[in-house]
Amino acid sequence: RDLHRVDRQQRQMCIRDRDLIDRLDKFISKNLEMYSSKYKVYTEFEILNADGEKRIIDRINIDEKNKKIYIYDYKTGFEPETNEKYQEQINEYRDILSKKVSADYEIDVKLLEV
Repeated sequence: RDLHRVDRQQRQMCIRDRDLIDRLDKFISKNLEMYSSKYKVYTEFEILNADGEKRIIDRINIDEKNKKIYIYDYKTGFEPETNEKYQEQINEYRDILSKKVSADYEIDVKLLEV
């Protein structure tokens, strides 16, 4: 009886693992460009807002040749770009970063559903 329960739990874990792997494969395929070697990449990048409060940006890609910075924020859930709170958060990241980098750089932001 215990073996049946363990076997069932292992099967359920395998199904969840396969689902996770499928989701990750889809995410990577959909966002392949962000993994290009042309970018200098920073993850879990810490910055301070005007009040000295720490903010952590999930991922920053810098394209030095074309003077572009891409800020990515990972979110779970359905269509995070429709969430006003998330939009405010990522726009705050852009505002903070724009004051710390050369005006030559264009900054783009994107919420990524994972």
